[in-house]
Amino acid sequence: MKQKILPSTRAFVLARDSYQCQAPRLDPDAGPCRDAFGSVTAGARFWRDPGPMYLQMSHTKPRGELSMGMKTSPTPAHLITLCPGHHTGTEAGSNWEAVHREVIRDHLASLTMLGTSEE
Repeated sequence: MKQKILPSTRAFVLARDSYQCQAPRLDPDAGPCRDAFGSVTAGARFWRDPGPMYLQMSHTKPRGELSMGMKTSPTPAHLITLCPGHHTGTEAGSNWEAVHREVIRDHLASLTMLGTSEE
């Protein structure tokens, strides 16, 4: 059964990630952020969470855990904030999140070591 991200978990991850897509922070070549309609939202911060049209939670499994179509547990240690363009948008047949999973895993691991991935 699919586990939903609790509103308190979403709020925690958004605050931890400064209400910003983390792709440009982790990859200077990530390109501009885009909303669900493909419009550029470069430099936008969403202090009042307008919902998943602008910022989404990306589930990232730990290294060695097979994908098999199931998402990992919806805890802050496995979630990162991405705009729709970097989360599910495609450019040249691939999306940023899929290509940069190892970068995301390293980032989440560093947050866990710093104690900033727990509610």
